[in-house]
Amino acid sequence: MNIFKTIRKTYFGTFLASLVLFTSFSQFGNSQNLNQQGILKKTKKHDKKIRLLTDSEITQIGKEHAANLELLMSKNPTKLNVVKTTTLELYKDNGLTSKSIDNYFEISDQFSTKYLTSLIKQAQSDFVDSDLLIQKLREIKTITDNNQLMKHQNLTRNKLKGVDLDTYLLVSTVYQFSGDFWSTQNPDMPVETQASWREADGISAAIGFFTLAAAFTAIYAVGVATGGTGVIPTVTIVASLLRIGASSALASIYAAFS
Repeated sequence: MNIFKTIRKTYFGTFLASLVLFTSFSQFGNSQNLNQQGILKKTKKHDKKIRLLTDSEITQIGKEHAANLELLMSKNPTKLNVVKTTTLELYKDNGLTSKSIDNYFEISDQFSTKYLTSLIKQAQSDFVDSDLLIQKLREIKTITDNNQLMKHQNLTRNKLKGVDLDTYLLVSTVYQFSGDFWSTQNPDMPVETQASWREADGISAAIGFFTLAAAFTAIYAVGVATGGTGVIPTVTIVASLLRIGASSALASIYAAFS
């Protein structure tokens, strides 16, 4: 599989690292608590046992996620095409197109814990303990109360390491912000339904992180090498245009209106 060797080369990793710097952590031009040069150095000399993100960077993604949900729902849309129009209006300066949104919505149904864990299994050598990570991701899928989610997060911090912990914290943090938003936006909606919307956001954020971070070039290669479903390339394009916080916000909105 020569493509795996090509994608693992240093220059490709540096290219993806550059994408991370310009797309993931600057939604509002706020660099507070975000050491971008530090991230670049870590991606160039990555060790899977060392975290790529800091807690503050993950929290920032969660905050951007919530802020973008607010923006996208500001006109109280009742149909998906209205959300699409709002998205194009909000992000027209980012190079977003109608086609890229359509492609994203087409594969949004696949943003599930099952899909994320399948990616991790295929690229298990890029994780410290892929089985434990998958177990923890499956556990939080069933937790709908944010207090319980925080307890799970605190317990899991001492069990996962490096990029495994990054992945878990990113998903669980987006779960919290997304859950807060939807429970306020649709308080009468069944908890199970809100949980499925929250899951779409969390998994989308994780896939966006995988595809944009040089530490996960092997996972990126899975989609390219197999032809796959087109999920990874599509998320890469949209996440590059909107940044992880905004692109993941679109996922639960699709789930809510589709």
